[in-house]
Amino acid sequence: MPRFAVLSKAACRTVLRRNRVGRLAYMNGRMLDIEPIGYAMAGDWVFARSAPGAKLAALARKPYAVFEVDEVDGPFDWRSVVAHGTVYRLSPEGSALQRREYQRAVRAIQRLSPKAFRKDDPVPDREIVYGMRIHQIDGRVARSTPARR
Repeated sequence: MPRFAVLSKAACRTVLRRNRVGRLAYMNGRMLDIEPIGYAMAGDWVFARSAPGAKLAALARKPYAVFEVDEVDGPFDWRSVVAHGTVYRLSPEGSALQRREYQRAVRAIQRLSPKAFRKDDPVPDREIVYGMRIHQIDGRVARSTPARR
């Protein structure tokens, strides 16, 4: 019989740090949209990069978003984390805080993809860096067998 439980905040952050692809949900006009994105987690931030497009334009108008990551081992063996936050476009120019967060984002992204932002970058068109500052995080877990102690 499956058992369901709430993940602690620390366990939620562990799931986010362990993974590299999640889904970003945001308002795009009157529609809710959701896209898979590659990301890097650092502190209370989910950092990503993108080429210019509709997603960034929509987030510039309404910067509130939801980010989800799932780990699925079977129908009743999974972990799911949902984070709510505000998305900010980051730049190497601007205020000291803006520059600091941009540099932190680039370092986090390069830990996962060392060629990012270099001349041999495999996706050089993804030049825009953005981050979602997490305001709320929740998660659930399902287990088909009793948890090990």
